[in-house]
Amino acid sequence: MLSGTSTGVIQGRIVNNSATSVISLVKEGTGKWTLRDPTTFTGNTTISAGTLAVAAPTALETSPRVTVAAGATFDVSAIGGYTLRPTQTLAGNGTVEGSVTLGGGATLSPGASPGTLTVTGSATLGAGGNYNWQVYDAAGTAGSATGWDLLSVGGALDVAATSADPFKINLWSLSGVAPDVNGNAISWNATTSGTWRIASAMGGITNFSTDKFLISVSATNGTGGFTNPLSGGTFSLAQAGNDLNLVFAAAPVILIDVASGTQTQTAAGYPLLSGATPVIKTGGGTLVVDQANTLTGSTTVQAGAIQLANGSALSASRLVVVAGGTGQVAPYLATSVASLDLASGNGLMDLSNGALTIAGGMTATELVAEILEGRGDGSWTGTSGITSSVAAAEVASSVPRAVGWIDNGDGSLSAAYAAPGDTNIDWSIDILDASNFLAGGKFDTGSPAIWIEGDFSYDGVVDILDAADFFATGLYDAGNYNAAPGLSGGVAVVPEPSACAVWLAGLGIGLTATRWCRQMRPRLVSGRSRSHASVSRRTETS
Repeated sequence: MLSGTSTGVIQGRIVNNSATSVISLVKEGTGKWTLRDPTTFTGNTTISAGTLAVAAPTALETSPRVTVAAGATFDVSAIGGYTLRPTQTLAGNGTVEGSVTLGGGATLSPGASPGTLTVTGSATLGAGGNYNWQVYDAAGTAGSATGWDLLSVGGALDVAATSADPFKINLWSLSGVAPDVNGNAISWNATTSGTWRIASAMGGITNFSTDKFLISVSATNGTGGFTNPLSGGTFSLAQAGNDLNLVFAAAPVILIDVASGTQTQTAAGYPLLSGATPVIKTGGGTLVVDQANTLTGSTTVQAGAIQLANGSALSASRLVVVAGGTGQVAPYLATSVASLDLASGNGLMDLSNGALTIAGGMTATELVAEILEGRGDGSWTGTSGITSSVAAAEVASSVPRAVGWIDNGDGSLSAAYAAPGDTNIDWSIDILDASNFLAGGKFDTGSPAIWIEGDFSYDGVVDILDAADFFATGLYDAGNYNAAPGLSGGVAVVPEPSACAVWLAGLGIGLTATRWCRQMRPRLVSGRSRSHASVSRRTETS
């Protein structure tokens, strides 16, 4: 530690005590200390007060981070300017006396939280360099602790990067400061274009070109990434006189706000949604999308709910649901979307007692992960992922129901409200389902299994409990168990022990099958009493 009000020169190298004992350098007090010789210590350098000067170009070259606090100075004027080494970061709210060059993996990180770093000389943004840019309040002030980062340059700002090896602007949104909390910045509106001054040079900006910059919104180079929704908007860099600006161009959007209650799309002023313009649903109410829309733009649920009430409501649109929003499928409806994104915004998709086909953009593994998230502890009451409020209510009443899924083999996936045993989620449990159960060959093997192979409990395997669930519903060969009100069907017939034994013999249970069926029959009968079978056709509301 260097401290005090005096001025001095540090002669000789500063090195680590050993390979395992790393030295960090801290400059305190109002005095000025100068590093005359190269150093090899590998800890961070912090200039808390006063001035730390370097008189050797290789001084601090092995220190990974140099932080200049507010009111402190890092003086590099004696060596004609400081070039940051690869992986080295220059940070803080203080002042660099002299010039600075960044490139080859080096990083500029103004502020302690958002703030201003001042360079009195020139600054060069070289190929491969980084600017980790933090924002807390998108409507705040450039360079303030509650606004966003700013680089203030007294001389010229030269853009020496190339389109082949650009300078990187790594966007980093914060939901809190002092200490930093990664998350959505406040006052952000993806439907409105905006400009943020991220650098200013009194000597002007030279060699600027937009293609010399690469803007990243992902968590990279130690940042938390930019987590606010973009809703199809894009970022770019622009020069405006002596300022370097980050520009957000909002995509044209259709903003539909349902503050409360329920409103059809026609009542909301959109009798048909078409074209490529994205739709954003806001407000705490529910928008009922009940027309055969041809919209190809994305549909984002930022708040409240969107209910799909037509088989082609959003069949060509990507449905994005963020936290606080819910996608819903109308009762008894089979509908589809072009793709489904719940992961980006941690949203919820409620299938009720309907079915949803996802045409693309999601893998089977991703679909199952979303279903498991919605399944929660088995009660189907998850607050994100894919769930079924109808299944949740029935499970709470001891009626076995779940969300099933299938891979359609054409790149699309389907998920639906289902009873255990309905392997192909067609709302009927019959010989086809028994065949799927047997054909999978997973029973009692411990091998990984999926819904169509008989894993109705989502524990990854098929065992006697899955076989029990198959019959306990009392729905085998009883027709459609999920018909709309007003349609009726036969009473569910529980397989007799003899038929059950024949079926179970196919699973390899052998001589124990008849005994097991007799033991299970009371459970099967009680399961039948809870079942309400109906006609053997699947209805689709339009």
